[in-house]
Amino acid sequence: MSSHDPLLVQVAFAPNQMIATMWQDVLYQHGIPSVVRTADTSAYLGAMTPSTIHVPSEHAQRARELLDEDEGNEREAVETLTVGERTE
Repeated sequence: MSSHDPLLVQVAFAPNQMIATMWQDVLYQHGIPSVVRTADTSAYLGAMTPSTIHVPSEHAQRARELLDEDEGNEREAVETLTVGERTE
């Protein structure tokens, strides 16, 4: 990283690369650049590798807010599906 590159900070930990990629897309849709970094076990675990998401420091707060909203929406969808399954 050169002296002109923005400082990247970690804003999220994803349990796997698929979720990290979905979250990266959410950030992209809101104009926030991001980098997904995977653990050294990626060759062994493949897409199930835990990953971290990093953004330029000036976007960190907004990125965390967006990801919190997105995670909440996913949780609501799962809870709705679970409730629906129990009542059928």
